[in-house]
Amino acid sequence: MLTLAPSDIQRAYDSAAQDSRGDVRELIPEFFTSPEFLENFSGLELGVNAGGKRIQDVQLPPWAKQDPLLFITLHRQVSLPVPFRHSAC
Repeated sequence: MLTLAPSDIQRAYDSAAQDSRGDVRELIPEFFTSPEFLENFSGLELGVNAGGKRIQDVQLPPWAKQDPLLFITLHRQVSLPVPFRHSAC
């Protein structure tokens, strides 16, 4: 299972989609139901990334407009079959 510390979803997706070394990842249920897991509400010190930038909330793709609820909603719409879209809420 992929454990994604708050960082950059696009970088994680690119790694899984383009890496031909058999890197298999599975999304946890929170990617479909819980926008709060994408934000560091507690202000935990999560360190810095390779570029020296402090890690805080998950960096969402541009289409999510840095809105975790919008990310979860749109992600669920394109990822789940129709019967599960409403029951996953």
